[in-house]
Amino acid sequence: MSELILQNWFFFLPLFAFSVTSLAVAVEKLILIFSQKDLSEDGFSKALVHLEKGEWESLRPVFSSLNGPVASLFKYCDHLDFEGLKDPTMKLGSFAQQILDRYKLRLDVFSHIANLSTLTGLFGTVTGMMWSFAAIQSSGTADPAVVAGGISQALVTTFAGLAVALPSLFFHGYFSSVVNRKADQMEVLSSEFLSYYFHKANL
Repeated sequence: MSELILQNWFFFLPLFAFSVTSLAVAVEKLILIFSQKDLSEDGFSKALVHLEKGEWESLRPVFSSLNGPVASLFKYCDHLDFEGLKDPTMKLGSFAQQILDRYKLRLDVFSHIANLSTLTGLFGTVTGMMWSFAAIQSSGTADPAVVAGGISQALVTTFAGLAVALPSLFFHGYFSSVVNRKADQMEVLSSEFLSYYFHKANL
């Protein structure tokens, strides 16, 4: 195996760089997610009941000890409430987008790495088969050892490419689902706050 890797360093070098990059971004995202505490799905559903009733003040103690995206948006809503703006919609949307942009940052790296890794492995496969057929043509005989060597090279680069691409696709799917879930919760929170805000302003 080590001999095959050395023979195909041209393909393994970028694949190694792709894997390190993917892992580094995944660690960065995991640190970001787990360093910020937010309400669970069940906790948010319970909070939503109070939001729909307009009981905004009762949720301040719930969110005060949290620092996640939804909690940060709630605290910002409180700040807008105290400012007494005529229409806080634009400022609220801008702040929510800033939070989401931090979560989306470098998320597309995973999909790019998955595509590049797969294509790099495929390139190694095609190259290995070409070398194998060229060796057969030059020797004039279909030597099993020569054919096996070319196929081995083709398989090992394909395997390496998929070994990098599949975890990258998993990371992309997982972190995208986290971002989408937070975005949905923040959208609901924004809508409920604006409803509460305009209702309070009209009293």
